[in-house]
Amino acid sequence: MARPIVCSIKPIAIALMIPLGIYGRAPMAAPQTDQPAAAAVPLSASAPAAVATQAELYQQAIGNSQFKVNRLELKNNGYTAESGKLVSALGEEEGALIMVRAPGGDVTGLVSRAGRTGLLRTNANGEPTVAYDPEYDWLKHDFVVEDEVVSESSPSGMSDRYTEIDFLMGFTQAALDQYGGDPQAYALLQLESVQASLVNSGLGHIHPILAGIRIYEENIPTTPDGLNRWRVLLREVRGDYQHDMNAGYSLGGDAAGWAGVPDDTSVNDIRHVAAFKHELGHNVGGSHCNSEGTDNYRFGYDAGDNVRSNLCGNNLFYYSGPDVTANGRVLGNARTADMKRLWREQLNRMSNYSPAFSGYRLIHVGNDSTLILDASRSAAYMALDPDIGPTEPQGYSSGPYTELKVPLTRAADGQVHRVVLRGYCEAEDRDLVTMNNINRCGRDGQATLRLSFRTVDNKTLPEGWYNGTLNLKVRRSLSVTPVLVSVSVKR
Repeated sequence: MARPIVCSIKPIAIALMIPLGIYGRAPMAAPQTDQPAAAAVPLSASAPAAVATQAELYQQAIGNSQFKVNRLELKNNGYTAESGKLVSALGEEEGALIMVRAPGGDVTGLVSRAGRTGLLRTNANGEPTVAYDPEYDWLKHDFVVEDEVVSESSPSGMSDRYTEIDFLMGFTQAALDQYGGDPQAYALLQLESVQASLVNSGLGHIHPILAGIRIYEENIPTTPDGLNRWRVLLREVRGDYQHDMNAGYSLGGDAAGWAGVPDDTSVNDIRHVAAFKHELGHNVGGSHCNSEGTDNYRFGYDAGDNVRSNLCGNNLFYYSGPDVTANGRVLGNARTADMKRLWREQLNRMSNYSPAFSGYRLIHVGNDSTLILDASRSAAYMALDPDIGPTEPQGYSSGPYTELKVPLTRAADGQVHRVVLRGYCEAEDRDLVTMNNINRCGRDGQATLRLSFRTVDNKTLPEGWYNGTLNLKVRRSLSVTPVLVSVSVKR
């Protein structure tokens, strides 16, 4: 969603931008205990900056290439996103490496090199593995022309200011079974692949943000019909997640992905880890290659020698533009291939499918989640609805945790059930207290909320996935700020 810097109240991450410095799997359902998993690394002005991933976790995957880091961002849930270019000993760009590191240290990555793209992960022993994508022709027809107006320009000045686009991402159970890892890490990886492309193309002021995750048991194919199904499913919950764009992840179909042109939705085969940045280009309003050289700038570009943009080949991480270069080659043309211009023009549309959400977001998938905020004084997290949990702060803890009764929708039948989550806050003595204990919530300048799902609290729930949102608020000093939690849990 579009929001100017001056109005932003979302210090959601500490981002360290590293200009070309060279640097030599989280489980779905962890074993359940009475306490939540270990907390993520705290974030504050005094906390250490984001730490780069150890080279031994990716060196084998990139061969003799060097990793030149462009972005390194520590998020407020403990995940670290890292992206940059792979270059040869002669300094030529050979591909890209995108990585997301979970709070526990597990790495999920995208490696693109020598014409091959694959999913990089650390296994249970911390050893890196790469599963390469199936061979694919990225010029295969994969989009559906929609009725939205593509020529509409963003308001004057918006095209260069900091703007967030909030994404809701859906996964089928079949796609997750194929992937076998942490859905949040995969979702963040996909968004970072777009962020890297935007930065490389001179559009670093545009920021794709993860607004939520939903998991479905229905088998939705990667086809035009599947695209429409994802569009219906994710649009109908836009009021809950307050998001802009939709992306569905499926297994199997007739293409690596499908997207509307222009549109708010894409479907992507989870076996093609680089599909999303390509399909999103279609959502912006672009097509593959302007092979006829017509007067239409809404295309990708092939500069020769394997230098191709996201829409016209998809081997490098760029959107076309006459002032975009890779390996000394211009990657666009003002008349025939300028996706950079189209991104600017469509930014208002893409970031305003929902009103801007002024608050903090938290993604809860599986058992545990953590939100870490700066708090110079005591803080308290509370529900907005008394039927869900306490709505006011207390000066004491009435139990070991706050019980939250959250209405969530069962994916199998669409029925709404009350699902119990436990809410904790970390205290100065490292104890876990009720999340609304304003006298003890807060430690080392942090107000750390931890949510946990436990089967023992939900014994009567039918089995399956449950999705929805939880609206909280956080009080710090004299301010109160909304917290919107995306919840996906499996009983």
